[in-house]
Amino acid sequence: MKTLTLVLIALTFLTFGACKKEPVVSSSEIVTLNSVDQLKVDNKGKVLILNVFATWCPPCEEETPALVRFYNENKLPVELIGLSIDTDLAAVVKFREDYKITYPIYHIPDSVRYKLMANKVPTTLIYAPDGSFYTVLMGAIDETILENIVKELI
Repeated sequence: MKTLTLVLIALTFLTFGACKKEPVVSSSEIVTLNSVDQLKVDNKGKVLILNVFATWCPPCEEETPALVRFYNENKLPVELIGLSIDTDLAAVVKFREDYKITYPIYHIPDSVRYKLMANKVPTTLIYAPDGSFYTVLMGAIDETILENIVKELI
């Protein structure tokens, strides 16, 4: 189990070194994260946006096109990562394909969701470039909200 954890951490590290605009996982799999700590370390120096969502959530569906536009058009030092709470990972793959999501998506178990205090979806957590927690937004958001927050942090 310890070896598997180390392999997953190594794969996460290697994946985040890739070009920002490429999907992190193939079209057939979604990786489960048991902690977001490594994401914060890997993205130090950038504003880190963690969007906790579910494929069955109407407000999540509503905000996804804006998140995709923000990610694809953003030129600032920002990383947007989707964190799905779905248990049906095939639904997450379909959601990613249907919405043409290019930002990384991971699955998180309830233990991580509760540690993030994401008691409802969508919930968006934002971390400053130094890795410190900045704010949490509950409910659907749009790119204007994200752009304004990023400008405050950079």
